[in-house]
Amino acid sequence: MKVSFYISKIANHFFFVQNLSEWHFSCRKSYNKEWLEITGPLKENEIEALASLRRLLSKYSFKPLKQAPSLNIFEYFIRFEELKTNNTIFDEKEYEIYFSAMDIFRHRFEQIWGEDSVKLEKIRGLLEKEFSKEKENVLNDLKILFKSKVKVNDDYTVYLFISTGPYGGGGGANIGPRKVSLECSSTKKEFINHKLAILWHEITHKILKSYIDEYKKEFIKNNKSIKLKDVIKKSDFDYLSELLTYSLFTDASALTEKYFPTKISSRLSQIVKDDDSEKITKSNFTFPMLLIYYNGQSIINMINKKSYVSPEEMSKIIYNNQKKVEKYFIDHDKEVIWTS
Repeated sequence: MKVSFYISKIANHFFFVQNLSEWHFSCRKSYNKEWLEITGPLKENEIEALASLRRLLSKYSFKPLKQAPSLNIFEYFIRFEELKTNNTIFDEKEYEIYFSAMDIFRHRFEQIWGEDSVKLEKIRGLLEKEFSKEKENVLNDLKILFKSKVKVNDDYTVYLFISTGPYGGGGGANIGPRKVSLECSSTKKEFINHKLAILWHEITHKILKSYIDEYKKEFIKNNKSIKLKDVIKKSDFDYLSELLTYSLFTDASALTEKYFPTKISSRLSQIVKDDDSEKITKSNFTFPMLLIYYNGQSIINMINKKSYVSPEEMSKIIYNNQKKVEKYFIDHDKEVIWTS
């Protein structure tokens, strides 16, 4: 599996503008706060342009486009530089909304891009170096767990986006086949492991898609939590996919602790190692984070046993860990909140 890191100015320009529009829950409000502190408060015409763009993006969301089923609107505009020859996907008014927003916010974007483009080049070099160190080891562990369900023969492109804060932001797996994104221009060198964990999290969405689909069916069939099912039904956030991929790679997961240790993973490991339910529930770690950690420990045990985990078995492992963590919380009068 070859992974290349790609920096596109026009992709970052659209990422900047769509984030300012806050059209989706995944837009980072913290970015907008810092960007507007640098570039100044929004003017009336800018507020109107963002409102129009927000309505357009919300209309299509991440659903496949009717005129181009292999694309969603976010991916289309992120990749507009290479796809712009196809001008029949949207009507004239909808294209005008895109062009107008990009033009109106060009000056603000240039203020951010000047410095952040240099940072992206530096972080690209660091990501290329650090990602390659553990790539084969990580893939070998995934092959143990999932065998032929792991699709490792495809090459992947990682779109690098601007961000704020020492950790940088998150990532995404919604910009098309064999593509993921990573928000990282502001990431400090000492937090590169945090970024590598996010990158692997996004990649596993791709390379384990068929396995994840089977596991989700098993989980829904076997899980008795009415509250969880209600959360899943009402939200467009794919909890079940994220529950598995986060259990593999995030700050709280065991594979992160094994390959890309962070302060959070080390602290969480210290808190739960004695299996002290009172200490666990008095910590400020959320229910999902603790569940993810226990899932990760179960996964590591399976790797150490060189054992394949079927989708049905994975759903049962996660369900049993769910009940265990729920008991910790209920026994200590703490509310079980899935959405934290």
